[in-house]
Amino acid sequence: MGAIELLDGTDRRSMLGDRNATENAVSQARARFRSPSTPREELVAGVFARVLGMDRVGVDDSFFALGGDSLSATRLMAALEAELDRDIPLHLMFLHPTPTGLAAHLSDHGSTPD
Repeated sequence: MGAIELLDGTDRRSMLGDRNATENAVSQARARFRSPSTPREELVAGVFARVLGMDRVGVDDSFFALGGDSLSATRLMAALEAELDRDIPLHLMFLHPTPTGLAAHLSDHGSTPD
């Protein structure tokens, strides 16, 4: 069977490798799970898990390695903004893609709007 091409010429089957990589990342994350150690980490990890449809997310797990994309990052940031009652720029998700990194940044910059 030949390659299934999308309108832009992308081989659809080559995209399946991303699914396998995501499944591997999820398996590895479960094996090396590290629990949140602060209330802020607990909140952020909980929102990560909710947006990604997972039972739990460890504080060192990368949102994007677990299958998150730019659209789900937008949903994540909106959920965090609602939880924290403050504006959070979307680009922070790309700079700090783990619960511990994002929680630390948010804690360092206070819990009130910047």
